[in-house]
Amino acid sequence: MAEDAQWSGGPLAEFTALRAEVLQSQAQQVTLYNFQLTTTGGLLIFAPSREGLWPLLLVIPFTSYFLYGRYCAISIAMHRIARYIRDVLDPAIPGGLGWEHWLVKSNLPHTTRVAWGNTVGVAFHGASLLSLVLALPSTFFSWPSMSPLRVAELVGWPLGAAIFALTLILDRRYRNALSECKR
Repeated sequence: MAEDAQWSGGPLAEFTALRAEVLQSQAQQVTLYNFQLTTTGGLLIFAPSREGLWPLLLVIPFTSYFLYGRYCAISIAMHRIARYIRDVLDPAIPGGLGWEHWLVKSNLPHTTRVAWGNTVGVAFHGASLLSLVLALPSTFFSWPSMSPLRVAELVGWPLGAAIFALTLILDRRYRNALSECKR
């Protein structure tokens, strides 16, 4: 019995460290999410406030893509830690930990699951799509002079649309990676 307690000390300490890492990662995700909401909301309010500022909305697909990519990377890392805890550490501790097994069996929805009904999907994908739709009229249906800013707008909208498409591809890869982590 004393040997079991001594033998499980290493895995238990590792579990404690990994849980702390997961909590830190969750805090990073919340920060990214809040930053996305704040910057997108600010741009969506500021851009229509004055004529000629609609092109500012074309920044949103780019920032959404990069922030969502980081959000996904953090989420995948957390799921890999969970799998390691479940598959490696749990069997190494007498009596087991049980937490990760319980989460899998309970089939509770994960906050990292992305769908259009999920706030994460709306905050990242929805914001990109909304910004492209709102910037569309000023980009293609108004023809002021061909200033360098106008040329940037004409190039920026299709690039923003391409980045939005890349975000959807990233989302698909993210879901596939999550399903791999859950096996």
